Amino acid sequence: MNTQKTGKVSRRLFLGGAVSSAAALTAASATHAFAAEADDSVTLEVYNPSGSIEIKYMFAKRLDTLEGKTIAQVGNSWEGYRVHPLIEKLLKERYKNITIIPFGEMPDYPDMDKVVEAAKAKGVDAVIIGNAA
Repeated sequence: MNTQKTGKVSRRLFLGGAVSSAAALTAASATHAFAAEADDSVTLEVYNPSGSIEIKYMFAKRLDTLEGKTIAQVGNSWEGYRVHPLIEKLLKERYKNITIIPFGEMPDYPDMDKVVEAAKAKGVDAVIIGNAA
């Protein structure tokens, strides 16, 4: 979990922003937030709620066209059983010599190392990950 120390702040300033920033505090850090020091300041430890992860693979350069390319669909996300076949149908209507590898034939995206290995092994030019609910 990423942490970010804010340093000392005035209790008045903190309380004024408490409503908007309360979601960023955890129960553990909240107990420290109101433990005033002698100069009426507090030290806050705020946890990053974004769920950020280490970036292992950078995005590849965008393709000029999907014509003649092999595209893999990855991830059985929201309504994936319904949406991925629709995406495949629409891409094949637009690009006559495109090859689609369905999401069921690729590893799921939480294990990106396996996705990258499978994409390389299958000669994939691009990957569609999820379908944004």
